[in-house]
Amino acid sequence: MRKKIGILLVSMMLVTSFLVVFPVEIVKATRNIVYPTDDTYITQYQNNTNYGTEPLLSTRDYPNWVIQTLIRFDISSIPSGTNIAYAKLNLYYYYYNDGNPVGDMVTAHRITSDWDELTVTWNNQPSYTSEITASNIFPSAPGFWIEWNVTTDVQNYIDGTQSNFGWLLAAHSTSNEQAYFYSKEYGNYIPYLEIEIEPNNPPNKPSKPAGPAAGWTDTVIVFSTSATDPDGDQVKYGWEWTGDNNVDGWTGFYNSGATCHVGLIFDEIGTYYIRVKAKDSIGAVSNWSDIKTVQIFDENQPPNTPNNPEPDNHAKNVDINTNLSWTGGDPDVDDTVTYDVYFGSMQPLQKVASNISTPTYNPGTLANSLTTPSHKTCFLFKIISNAVHCLMYSLKIAIL
Repeated sequence: MRKKIGILLVSMMLVTSFLVVFPVEIVKATRNIVYPTDDTYITQYQNNTNYGTEPLLSTRDYPNWVIQTLIRFDISSIPSGTNIAYAKLNLYYYYYNDGNPVGDMVTAHRITSDWDELTVTWNNQPSYTSEITASNIFPSAPGFWIEWNVTTDVQNYIDGTQSNFGWLLAAHSTSNEQAYFYSKEYGNYIPYLEIEIEPNNPPNKPSKPAGPAAGWTDTVIVFSTSATDPDGDQVKYGWEWTGDNNVDGWTGFYNSGATCHVGLIFDEIGTYYIRVKAKDSIGAVSNWSDIKTVQIFDENQPPNTPNNPEPDNHAKNVDINTNLSWTGGDPDVDDTVTYDVYFGSMQPLQKVASNISTPTYNPGTLANSLTTPSHKTCFLFKIISNAVHCLMYSLKIAIL
């Protein structure tokens, strides 16, 4: 029958989280192509008209007839914290009118408010930054892709430091040239955003879980581990204790190298093999840690009955300078055991030692030709649980 277990995540630091060897998972550099969710153009000349279903985009820079392109992409599938090597906005330039815009600059600006391609017009256009994100110039003739390096904006969108409303493209010219690009409605030569993600290294193998080697059912037992991430990413920890090679519980994210503490509650006795792996905020996973073995008992066990006295029971001709010793211990291996010793030549026996940590006692020089009262010496063995056992044996002292 599978052992059941509960998990309790406890606060050990200022901030904490809730709560087989596989090859290291490595996320290689990847090139992602994303197509627009919204693209259209707006014109000052027809300032209340929407062009969201047109198969084209356009730019013009002419007094009272400015035309600008709006475009947006959904990149929410890229996890926050992903490092971007580069991001390029690409539009296919296929035609011009009223003069060749060769050499004219066209700039990309970050849009700062929401918009919709089916409702936006010049009159209700979104706000955008005057700062230029990227720029390029028109080639000598149509029939080419034009790209804008928007890496900084994309990184900020992914990190959540700026809201993703896309970009506005504006032409810069003193003449009347109008340039045309294909929109997503055209079906071919669709605008796209090219994103290359930097390689992501997995976290290092977490330290072997630290914690007690034994415990009791229905009691919180705290374990800890830590791992560093080569890229400095935050990491979360997956704990496994049922032996099925699957993570049984994940924590939240910790800073690289910070110590993670969890409290586990076991409801059945037995031996458990606890290990942990780390996953960074990008998704790369470490190897499993070394295994921590934990023995779970039904309750706190009483100490072992003291045994194997030295000198032996009923020993005779014992040297008057003999140390007394015995075996003891406790089945709960992490319990601290102490001993009280009662010893003397008459009743009641006097306590001669308290809370000694080793099963030995030096009574000093013994008297000749004596036995202890009733031929019995009692060594009391106790632990915090107040469980007590008594070792009784006779001791006859030799005449030397």
